[in-house]
Amino acid sequence: MDVVGEELESDSLLIERPAICLFDIQADVSSLLIEKHYNVELATLGSPIRVANKTRGEAKNVTLNYDYPENLHEFDVVVLDLCGEKEVISYRPHSVGNATGGEAYAIHTSYPESVFDPRPGAMSIVGKEIDALLKKISLVIIFADSIESAHYRTVKISRKGTEWDDSFSGSTQDLYDAFPKSQGKVGRRLHASEPESVLFSLIKKYFGDSQYGVVFEHPQRWNSGLYRDEDDERFVPLALNDKGEIVSYLQSVEEGVVFLFPPLENTSGFLLELFESFLPEHFPQVFPSSGQFAWLDSGAFPVPGEVELLGNRQKIESDYKERVEKNEQAIINLKSEYGFLRSLIFETGDNLVEAVAHYFRWLGFDSVVNQDEHSSDVLEEDLQVDCGDKLLVIEIKGIGGTSTDKACSQITKIKNRRMKQRNSFEVYGLYIVNHERYISPDRRKNPPFTDHQLQDALLDERGLLTTYQLYLAFFLIRDGILNKDDVREQLFAYGLITLVPKDLICLGLPSEHLMKGAVIVVDLQIQTVKVGDVIVARKNSHYTKHVVQSLQVDGVDVEEANGGVTGIKVSTNVPAKSEIFIRLGSGKDPILE
Repeated sequence: MDVVGEELESDSLLIERPAICLFDIQADVSSLLIEKHYNVELATLGSPIRVANKTRGEAKNVTLNYDYPENLHEFDVVVLDLCGEKEVISYRPHSVGNATGGEAYAIHTSYPESVFDPRPGAMSIVGKEIDALLKKISLVIIFADSIESAHYRTVKISRKGTEWDDSFSGSTQDLYDAFPKSQGKVGRRLHASEPESVLFSLIKKYFGDSQYGVVFEHPQRWNSGLYRDEDDERFVPLALNDKGEIVSYLQSVEEGVVFLFPPLENTSGFLLELFESFLPEHFPQVFPSSGQFAWLDSGAFPVPGEVELLGNRQKIESDYKERVEKNEQAIINLKSEYGFLRSLIFETGDNLVEAVAHYFRWLGFDSVVNQDEHSSDVLEEDLQVDCGDKLLVIEIKGIGGTSTDKACSQITKIKNRRMKQRNSFEVYGLYIVNHERYISPDRRKNPPFTDHQLQDALLDERGLLTTYQLYLAFFLIRDGILNKDDVREQLFAYGLITLVPKDLICLGLPSEHLMKGAVIVVDLQIQTVKVGDVIVARKNSHYTKHVVQSLQVDGVDVEEANGGVTGIKVSTNVPAKSEIFIRLGSGKDPILE
């Protein structure tokens, strides 16, 4: 077990109470609390281990690498940060250590598991300690953005060899007995429960651009007088989402109180304000030293230069407020300038048609005509794009669900009529839909067309496209991954139109992801990559571009790698679980030169 829970240095100004244990808290947060002389000790639920079981039959033995103080039950406050991806550490062969009785135990991990996560298992162990802690006056603060769970199989190692021993499961919900039922759900908008609490204002203040990842059910409690279940009054919702589901709460558990918060943009500021204002006021038994020497900072006894600095602070705060207002206005101006992009993914009717027309003009089409402005005939197409030698006719819809067969095929009739009018076969039909428009685009059914609709589109020689694809293509063009010429050409295709780069060669998924994505390890097979090349990473529907800064093969720096397992250091971090590509006939990207 790695020891990471060393007691931190104290000095004569150390505030002995409350004793605070921080599990997996970021260094900037713990440093700030230490700077404020709080009595802090670090702990961990463990780090994921890169076991890299790459082939069938490959297996390893590992242990849970959690570490926390033996006297955790004596602490006053425990803070657990369960948010975000934790740094993966390298595998080290399991050691039986000082095994007693001729036996040792380990957890078995085998193919296809490449990363072993000890944290769910550690949560079930630490949870028992937290249950004991909550039997006295204490506070437990949890930051969570998902529900983690895992099942483990243990083995017994003895002189006779290795044999199966037992199995067990672990989960975030094991953190304490009264943990409420929960489910994964992602969102960014928070609302206060009624009445709005001071804690909600504090959450909103530090939430920023974060997103929650889990919602909770209000626990029920049997009312024997009324013979029915009712909401447990010991559980208090602090923040809700748009559907009224609980995102944050506080819960009284025996003598203690549990607070659960979503991920925050500024955890250090939030915790400091929580510790220095809200908690001391509401839990003076846990914060007995709070305010003991408050008169020192009242301003009545300044040190030399303090009055001048306080005057300077007012100017700093005024300048900061002015810069924030300018920033907010700049954001408003950007949303106005690129309003057509936002309209693509939520509008319907004339507003959606005009947004698509604006987009096509931005793409470089010279003649984009809104037919609704020139004809009252309901059977006309919404847009005409005349390229001289060929004509693109477009039907556009914004709907709450997915398209019917009739809606998808309506453009065929108009296409056939235009072919007769022009006496030319060079007329192309395109149906564009903003489907499931009340749902976030990345949670919609993409693509929204049935196999039957796709087959009919191919037979009728017409295209199917979503406005979300147009939205994504804008950023691919902006980042130099696509170009406008290619997109314009693809809009004349048949069947499902995909606005993605066609000149990319797939290098597969990295076998390792190091330094938070600054270095990836890829098996190049027969491909060649050179320093200065540009690689493209794709995660779900999103692409990012990265410049190769250096290469290593077998631990040796090279300027060029020709196949085989290669370490690639890039200019910007590659998102985890991204598929890696390189351009056909790769070389330096002219856009970056």
